[in-house]
Amino acid sequence: MNRVGRRIVCHQTGQWNVMNKIRMINGGIIFCVITVLNFFVRKRAEMAKNQIDRLR
Repeated sequence: MNRVGRRIVCHQTGQWNVMNKIRMINGGIIFCVITVLNFFVRKRAEMAKNQIDRLR
């Protein structure tokens, strides 16, 4: 393998690592959003249940 070929491979793997990082960050953000949404939905369901219990 010559020097130019090695440099191209390194460049490609570097770009791939950046893409993986971006993908991981995006996945983390999506995961956080889903977790927060689930938390809010659960809280709201509990509040609604408490209100229904009070009305009874």
